Amino acid sequence: MRIRTYLTLSYLAVVFLVTFGTLIMAEWIVETLAEESLISAEEAVKSVTGTNLQLSEDLLILYGMRIVEMKAEEVADRLSHRLAGRPHYDYEQLRKDEELRKLATQDIPAYKRKRAGYVDVYDRTGLSVWHPNKDVEGRNFATWKHEFPTMWEYVERSFTEEKVSGYYDFFDENANRRRKYMVLVHSPGTPFIVAATVNIDEFFKPVHDEITSQSDKATAQARQSIENSGKSIQHRLRLLGIGGSLLLLGIGALFAFWFARSVSRPIMRLRDAVGKMGEGNWSVGVPERGAVEVRHLGRSFNELGKKLTEYIEKRDFIRDTFGRYLTQEVVTQLLESEDGLELGGETREITMIMSDIRGFTALIADMQPHQVVFFLNRYLGKMVEIVQNRGGIVDEIMGDGIFAFFGAPKPLEDHPARAVACALEMQTAMEEVNNLNKEDGFPSIEMGIAVHSGTVVVANIGSEKRTKYGAVGSDVNITGRMESYAVGGQVLISHSTYERIPHMLKVADVLEIQMKGVSLPSVLYDIIGISEPYNIELPMRKEDLVPLRNPVEVRLYTLDRKAVAGTALKASLTQFSPKRVIISSLSPINQWEDMKIQIMDEKLASPARECYAKVISVKHVEGKHECLMRFTSVPPEVLALLQRE
Repeated sequence: MRIRTYLTLSYLAVVFLVTFGTLIMAEWIVETLAEESLISAEEAVKSVTGTNLQLSEDLLILYGMRIVEMKAEEVADRLSHRLAGRPHYDYEQLRKDEELRKLATQDIPAYKRKRAGYVDVYDRTGLSVWHPNKDVEGRNFATWKHEFPTMWEYVERSFTEEKVSGYYDFFDENANRRRKYMVLVHSPGTPFIVAATVNIDEFFKPVHDEITSQSDKATAQARQSIENSGKSIQHRLRLLGIGGSLLLLGIGALFAFWFARSVSRPIMRLRDAVGKMGEGNWSVGVPERGAVEVRHLGRSFNELGKKLTEYIEKRDFIRDTFGRYLTQEVVTQLLESEDGLELGGETREITMIMSDIRGFTALIADMQPHQVVFFLNRYLGKMVEIVQNRGGIVDEIMGDGIFAFFGAPKPLEDHPARAVACALEMQTAMEEVNNLNKEDGFPSIEMGIAVHSGTVVVANIGSEKRTKYGAVGSDVNITGRMESYAVGGQVLISHSTYERIPHMLKVADVLEIQMKGVSLPSVLYDIIGISEPYNIELPMRKEDLVPLRNPVEVRLYTLDRKAVAGTALKASLTQFSPKRVIISSLSPINQWEDMKIQIMDEKLASPARECYAKVISVKHVEGKHECLMRFTSVPPEVLALLQRE
């Protein structure tokens, strides 16, 4: 027998055995599931029925008690209305009044208007005046005190108490112990006491019977439905099995013939696979077994796969290494574009972000170098992650500052919205960074951000030995100048960015400033939120300034590029909050100046007296210049001193 025929018959036999076994197993599973479903359904119906019976009993007992109380009170009030205030009462005459009898002996209905109890009336000696059983009328309830001691106890109590209620047991005509509930209420202005009495189980027994009947019907229906469903499924499975078996046998015959034929030509296929791999069609390794020729070709195939794998690993290493110094988008362009390393560029409209930590130099003054690196990398790691997640390019990290842009090298139509959303998300992430800093004993930091849209040149800039992909142009400089006006926690955007997406932005304030190198005043927008699809909003920054009991004497120094410029100005710190102060000075002070503030208090050591702030606004009050300043760096000792003042 040829190997092709042998493999074909073997494969068909396996398919037939598997199909036949599957049919038997499926039929057994269906029968088992049907039996278990019947048991589960019956148990479930019994459980639900029992719960419903108990719940209905509890609810209907409460309902019956309330009905009895209301009925007793109603009859007592109506008797009072009819009979109150009479000098004497002739019981025989009263009994002849059919309306009074109907009122005083009415039935108390239960489920489906079935009679569950009745009302009767007796006087304050226990003498029955009206009773549904006329043989009882004129007799004293004391007659039955030995037969029904609990009932008589309630009757005796009703002589002195306005309202009495409770249960007592009795035996019905079949000698079954049952319970009655009675409520005894005085009829105001009369000598009569109204008794409303019910067989309490009459309120729930009809409902019990109804629930039990419906439960039996549901169980029978469920059993019939499950049996019918099981039979239907078995029938369908048999038909499906027969059809599936025929289909599998047909497919198996074709597959077996193809498989047997494929075994006879492995050498040519392996050779073709090696040729395709050499052309760049990479694949995985193959087992090195079979005929000698097949083993040799398989070994060659696997060695080639290893070399290609090593090449891929090296390429990925280069991509990942570049990615730490550039960005993945730039790395992709450099590695996959034929002219990726060529010097030159293109003009592109983009949106730029520039951020900086406020008072960073003062914060790290007392840190060790390894602490500075750890402290700074935590902040930069989080900010760079946000920029890249929003599709931005980190152009440069300048110490504690970040310059990034959106819209190059890959064009983005929504680059203004992406940039503003990125800036807002960076500000909201500062809370997470500061929580981690607090856990490690580092100070909290604040960041100012500027966002500006403009036309720049983006290119590979440099020489053949050192090249950097970045953006250049006057709009880059404008972004840097804007950033110097942003205080901690603030996002300032230019008018060119605002006019592209005004409907999406939530503006806290509009500032008019005069930037260096720009002839006309510039309008900046203090942004605190952006709408869908980003939905990011900064928390409120409002703080109440508290007047100091005793103004604190200070010296002010103007800063120019973080260096002291000019002489000290005498001033007084009059109002304070943890992030803002009001300082009054006779000397003129310019808005938006960066200031060094020296606290003139001998209690503080010399370095701890110094803090830094930006002048937000200036007002002239009674011949003085009153300046609102926002802290950019303030030592804890200064905060503690001002809080005491």
